Amino acid sequence: MNKHSFKIIHSGLAVAFLLLALNSCSDTWDSHYNADSSITSDLTLWDQINSQVNLSEFREILENTHLYTNNNVSSVSYADILDSDQSFTVWAPVNGSFNKDSLLNLCTTASGELAVEKTFIRNHIARYHYSVASSTDKEVILMNRKVQLLKGLTFGNVRITNPNIVSSNGILHIVNGNIPYFCNIYEGVCSDTETTLLSSFLKAYQKDSLDEVSSVASGIVDGKTVYVDSVLIETNALLTELGYLNHEDSAYWMIAPTNNAWEEAYKKIAPYYNFSFVDEADSLQDYWTKHALITDLIFNTHLQASVSDSLISTKYDSDDPGHHVFYKPYTSGGILSEVKSSIQCSNGYIYKVDKWPFTLQEVFFHPVKVEAENEATILSYTLSTLNLRSATGDSISKQGYLDVVPLTSSSNPAVTFEVKNTLSGKYDVCVVCAPQTVYTTPATHSDSVNCFRPYKFRATLYYANDNGSSKTYNCGGTTFSNNPYIVDTVCVAEAFEFPTCNYNQDEVTVSLKIQSYVLSRETTAYNREMFIDCIYLIPHED
Repeated sequence: MNKHSFKIIHSGLAVAFLLLALNSCSDTWDSHYNADSSITSDLTLWDQINSQVNLSEFREILENTHLYTNNNVSSVSYADILDSDQSFTVWAPVNGSFNKDSLLNLCTTASGELAVEKTFIRNHIARYHYSVASSTDKEVILMNRKVQLLKGLTFGNVRITNPNIVSSNGILHIVNGNIPYFCNIYEGVCSDTETTLLSSFLKAYQKDSLDEVSSVASGIVDGKTVYVDSVLIETNALLTELGYLNHEDSAYWMIAPTNNAWEEAYKKIAPYYNFSFVDEADSLQDYWTKHALITDLIFNTHLQASVSDSLISTKYDSDDPGHHVFYKPYTSGGILSEVKSSIQCSNGYIYKVDKWPFTLQEVFFHPVKVEAENEATILSYTLSTLNLRSATGDSISKQGYLDVVPLTSSSNPAVTFEVKNTLSGKYDVCVVCAPQTVYTTPATHSDSVNCFRPYKFRATLYYANDNGSSKTYNCGGTTFSNNPYIVDTVCVAEAFEFPTCNYNQDEVTVSLKIQSYVLSRETTAYNREMFIDCIYLIPHED
């Protein structure tokens, strides 16, 4: 498959495509770059380029493009650099193989000149000496950190017509065409005018700094150190979490919602993050809405077993296999079934979509589970003693449950659990009950009658309204009971809508109280001792 190349001479993209920050690179660079002792020519690379009539256009671009260091322009041109004692290999395109006038026009502005430097000049120059022979087969890291294959007399997809021209500071190869510049996924998304809302969120977490140790200084100009090869340390908290889309040695796929798709999904997701009374509620809502929108857009190609069967996003966790897995991605309704366009980049593919292709429950509106045997979740208890017990069997969540034992034979015990990370949406609020037999094995018929009695209880839900005031909901105003023969999920509040979001907050505003409610005349029909497996909130999406 041919790469989707972003050639300056053919592209109709705006100049903004070219104005991308320099890529980070972890390679260790020689700080001196001494010339090879076998090179004996007295002519520099610049002298050699000057002597070639068919390189006059390339020469003019070199003279008019200045070195940028940490995005600041210097007075040093690339003609000066190639005339210095620093060593390079240059693949110089012949006249007529690129649009000279277009590049010179870009060089009249600072942003345009920076783009020419990165996507054209540095795309044709590498550190160190690379001579070629018919047996040559190696990857070359160019000055813009892009990687090209040097194989025989071919560099990338361009033919070397006049190889191995020796100079005092390197080697010159004359090539018969412009070497295409390929963006990586991060550059591609950030340069596309149809994905500006996505790229703005990504770039908001970008922080760059100059790696002075790895960068190469050429001297001091106007009191400032000038770097011939400036290496930026790029730090992006989102990319660290979701995937290194700006690394050339990575391989990713990214689903990129267009601005219309982004806005539509944002409106759908935002109501679930209503922090209301919390400090900086609007900022929290905006961040978590965008985070939910982007969280499953990125896929590491090295981690996919069979892309036609399923895709796992970079958020996948083997300890939580039920989430971040998307089956049959190419079939109708699959996440890649309505791709607007696919763009091949230097480190993978961008799949643009006009509709965010996920359901809310696939991405962020997940069930909330509170393990009853987790002592940290128990806020209070009355008329009871609590035993944290373990159990074997697939039906018991996390292999544990809470044994709520009445203090006396006539006590109706109660226990209250805190419920973290609820969103401002609808849930079916459930209590998962384990049968008495999970702990006691009946020996006689009378024992089994005792064991197989259900629990009878009331449930009370506490939550915060838009003003932050605590509210109480007596679930159904009735009592509930379980099937005593199985692990039974009892819904105590169907499609209950929490008005506010409590996601990732230190102060938990949601809790559920469970209280045995067995009358004295009902003791032969119900058990006051309760075995509680977990509290389980099931998302209820309209």
